Amino acid sequence: MKHPILWIHGEALGPSNPALVAHPGRPAVFVFDTALLEGETPAQSLSLKRIGFLYECLLELPVTLRRGDVAEQVLAFA
Repeated sequence: MKHPILWIHGEALGPSNPALVAHPGRPAVFVFDTALLEGETPAQSLSLKRIGFLYECLLELPVTLRRGDVAEQVLAFA
């Protein structure tokens, strides 16, 4: 892949994210999953505190923020 885009997810939010380190300056996207935000199932819902934490972490990274279906949004970003 000559020109990768990076999908950043909640498991590696920080400047030491392996994808960001390996591909500095490449376009990156984080998608707030609508199904998860809306808590379609109680076991999958996120608290407002957790959403705020994720958002604050993301503000420190060179990423584009989107909301919706993750696969659709990553493809649209690409």
